[in-house]
Amino acid sequence: MFLFYDVIGEVKISMEFDFRPVAKILAARWQNLTTPFANMLDLLIATYQHETDRRDLNHDAMVDELELVQSHTPIISAFNILRDQAEGFVALAAGGFFDCLDLNRDGVLELADLEPYASSYS
Repeated sequence: MFLFYDVIGEVKISMEFDFRPVAKILAARWQNLTTPFANMLDLLIATYQHETDRRDLNHDAMVDELELVQSHTPIISAFNILRDQAEGFVALAAGGFFDCLDLNRDGVLELADLEPYASSYS
């Protein structure tokens, strides 16, 4: 997962170099289409910023591989303690991201929906 997010291969993940460009690419896919969200770009940037801030344990605006792993430890612990609530949260969060990727809004993620997402990280 870390190598997937590290778009420019600097062994750190940053909002500026890794996530902001991807958010712009994903939002641009919706040109001239009705998006499931009022402002897709703002939503994606806010989501990526929140996750970057949450993972950035030393507050240097970059996330290294160890921070990424460590930042998921409380999530895994909470999931094990409050499994029903955690599954509900995951379904809600994944559903929102699903809607961002489902360009033709047919309720199915097909290869044509996922290729632009994956290629924006290469």
